[in-house]
Amino acid sequence: MRSYIVALLVLTAPTVLLDAHAQTDADLEPSMVFFEVYVRGDGPTKTGDYVGRVQEDILQYKKYSLLSRSDALARIRSSMVTPAKRVNDEKLRSIEQMVAEGDKLLYTNPKKAIEVLHKAKMQLKEIVENISLDSKIRKDYFTTQMLLVRSHLDNGNEAKSREIMAEIVRTFEDEYPVTTDSYHPRVVDLYKGVFRSMKDRRTATVTITSNPPGCDVFINGRAMKQKTPFTFKGLYPGGMRVNVRKGELQSMVRKVEVGANGSGKVDIDLEYESALTFNDDTFGLTFSDKAAMKRNMLNYAVKLGKFLEVDYVVMGGVLKGAASPVLSGYQFDVSKRKLVRHKDFVVKANVVSARRISELSAFIADVNLDVVKGAVFKPWYTNWVGWSLTGLTVAMGGVSLAFFLKFNEHKDNAQNVNFGSHQDRVEQANLGNDAQTNAGIFAGLAAASAVGTVLVFTLVKFEEPAVSGLNAPATPRFIASPMVVPGGGGVAAQWSF
Repeated sequence: MRSYIVALLVLTAPTVLLDAHAQTDADLEPSMVFFEVYVRGDGPTKTGDYVGRVQEDILQYKKYSLLSRSDALARIRSSMVTPAKRVNDEKLRSIEQMVAEGDKLLYTNPKKAIEVLHKAKMQLKEIVENISLDSKIRKDYFTTQMLLVRSHLDNGNEAKSREIMAEIVRTFEDEYPVTTDSYHPRVVDLYKGVFRSMKDRRTATVTITSNPPGCDVFINGRAMKQKTPFTFKGLYPGGMRVNVRKGELQSMVRKVEVGANGSGKVDIDLEYESALTFNDDTFGLTFSDKAAMKRNMLNYAVKLGKFLEVDYVVMGGVLKGAASPVLSGYQFDVSKRKLVRHKDFVVKANVVSARRISELSAFIADVNLDVVKGAVFKPWYTNWVGWSLTGLTVAMGGVSLAFFLKFNEHKDNAQNVNFGSHQDRVEQANLGNDAQTNAGIFAGLAAASAVGTVLVFTLVKFEEPAVSGLNAPATPRFIASPMVVPGGGGVAAQWSF
């Protein structure tokens, strides 16, 4: 008996591929931080609004991990704070009124005096720590502290009074006279006793250098006689706040911790630190003019990037242009110390343009906005997988038809009594049965292939090369590969929808 060998297309279910590649930091997207840029004299701008919204908009491209403003600010403030450029006069008047009220309450209600004076102290302390330093504010802070000492003494809490007095001595030393002409004898005696007891604790040393040299030095807000560079000895150990000033430039207030008998070092780039501005309204750099901005922006961006341990620093700001304001965007590569890209966009001074936000974020992300508005797919008639299955359907349908015609031929021969011998007609009947079976198999495969053709043309789409790497899926929508197994082979296929 003759037989027919049938080759089958093997379709496998989607498989799970295991990636043996060990994950490392290199697998992560590069990190980036955004800063604002200002030029003195440009007046109010929409810089803060633009930079914040561009930072949000760029997340859609999933190309960078962003260091948030709050996290960057926390890191910066761990070692320095911005000196306030001015203090709100109304706030100062409010604090002065609290101090005056606390002074009066000393004689009528010492407990209430402590509450009022403590509140005034905390508000003054915040101001004192962030300026370099207004003499009147500093004197008010000293006076408030001394009044608190008196209040606690009157309430019988000598331990608390001594604690506050130690803080006063450490911050002000002998800057202001403490005599019975201005203070109660008990307060004067406590001051003298604490001052004597703390004298031997002055074992810390701090060396302060600056670029340029010859800067005025402030340690814990107290003006020192010596200028930079200088090593200051005989300081109280613990946390210190150091800043320098020369002319109109003043550095950040630097935090340094020096232990007993220990030494510390503070090196200050005055022009750089005077440009740094981090407060409620500003987060970035303020330059004296555009020439200073162009001259220093790269170096300052690299310094900030290294301090914050990010790969890229982006700076943006609404700056004065020749005819109208421009939104300027700069991206710096920290490790390569270079400007990666820069572009200016014309904007209006009084509004924030949503279009400019999307344009700047796409520019920084190096993305074509026309492409990412939506994935662009090739026409359905270019779907090679669908046409391959169509050809397979036709081929298997043709084979099935050939077997069916062969079946009819064998059937007719088997039923024709004039066709050879009885044995010949039996063989024709067997061949007819085989042909009928194969015709059914290939008809089923053709039907399955036809269904697959419809699904592929409907669900499997191929994106244009222009969007490759932007909106393309992480894995192809269709994968086909040859497969060899013991005793046979075929094609393994995987769809993703």
